[in-house]
Amino acid sequence: MNYHSAIKKLMSLTDFERSFKNPTNRIFKLDRMHFLLKELGNPQNETPAIHIAGTKGKGSTASMIESILNHSGYTTGLFTSPHLNKFTERIRISNQPISDNQFASLVDKIWPKLKSVESNTSLGSVTTFEMLTAMAFLHFKEMNVDFQIVEVGMGGRLDSTNVLNPITSVITRISLDHTETLGNTISAIAEEKAGIIKPNVPAIFAPQVADAEKVFTNKAKLLNAPLTSVKEKFSWKITDRNSLKQNFEINGELSSYSIETNLLGDHQVDNAATSIATAETLSKVGVLIKPTSIIHSFQQINLKGRFQFIESNKIKFILDGAHNPDSIRRLVRSFKKYFNPKKVILVFGCIHGHDYKKMLISLSKINPVVIISKSRHPKSIEPLDILKQFDSFHLDSLQPTVSDAIGKALTLATNEDIILVTGSFSIVGETLEKLEGIKPEIY
Repeated sequence: MNYHSAIKKLMSLTDFERSFKNPTNRIFKLDRMHFLLKELGNPQNETPAIHIAGTKGKGSTASMIESILNHSGYTTGLFTSPHLNKFTERIRISNQPISDNQFASLVDKIWPKLKSVESNTSLGSVTTFEMLTAMAFLHFKEMNVDFQIVEVGMGGRLDSTNVLNPITSVITRISLDHTETLGNTISAIAEEKAGIIKPNVPAIFAPQVADAEKVFTNKAKLLNAPLTSVKEKFSWKITDRNSLKQNFEINGELSSYSIETNLLGDHQVDNAATSIATAETLSKVGVLIKPTSIIHSFQQINLKGRFQFIESNKIKFILDGAHNPDSIRRLVRSFKKYFNPKKVILVFGCIHGHDYKKMLISLSKINPVVIISKSRHPKSIEPLDILKQFDSFHLDSLQPTVSDAIGKALTLATNEDIILVTGSFSIVGETLEKLEGIKPEIY
């Protein structure tokens, strides 16, 4: 089986990332995932796991933890979602994406087991995300990694990754998102995220609003899970920042850290504190991690699509996959702190299920010239539909493709301006295709 055939098989499965149908919790069945993994010999149990849930920052936090462990001499497996340009990005070994051949081989190995699950009519059909999760677990076992860092897809309690028995559970910042599935209050969403907290397993949670903090604290107490509240146990301050890097001091429980990183934004300092809290928790149970390794690890992290600064032919870009109102508000705050361009050209597009009207209200505070577009993602909203809902900004044009939108933005921009691309990871991914000459992959 080659890579193209593997992707074709994968895309034949039910995929809620691409489907217009909003799944309810009744659709998700951990017993189906348990059955599939049992058929594979339960590979998820072979490698110590760090399990990460949250609405925002879980991908960045996962990458930070990965880098800390790599710089401490450990081999890591990392499973994240979504991808920006290629499915192989989701499964990594020590920050290197799985190869096309490895990806195809995993699909080939697991496919007969998948069919065995589906022959059991009481379990229902395996989804795309469940298949990818099983692929990651099996690959990490086969590669004999020291740790697996596993990001929840959506929610936590019934997510297909929640078959792990982790050595620590991490919950990043919570906000309203996927409300049709997870609930329309912070408390309801926090209850779903808290599903990854396990009895007697250390739990770390990032700075939270009061409603979420209460849920996590109560759940940890109920399960006798040692709890680290980053907001209570850590302190931090930014000491310097510019468009290329920022410096900050973090005071932890075991040490203090002077960090320099190219990851920009106040939110990345929150994520850094959470990742260091995780590293200190691992140190307490015998994992050898030196403070110097933690400090050095932040100098080597490069995350695409997270407040990413790019300069192409002297034109400046910020690419950010923010896709809900709270993330956009944080993006706008960070943008104002780091940049003061003569003009902001906004390339915006999003997918169904997200409150783009509130997103655009926040973005209007930087007074942008707006280009509305859509990605190839099946759930992308038509630019005209976005315009109908919100038209009180300086609209330049509606563009049928992201490539067209970036092309138009380049005609408007000078070297004193910034092109801001946001609204979804798919918009950002296709911008990177345009700027970096990346071959498009099927959605």
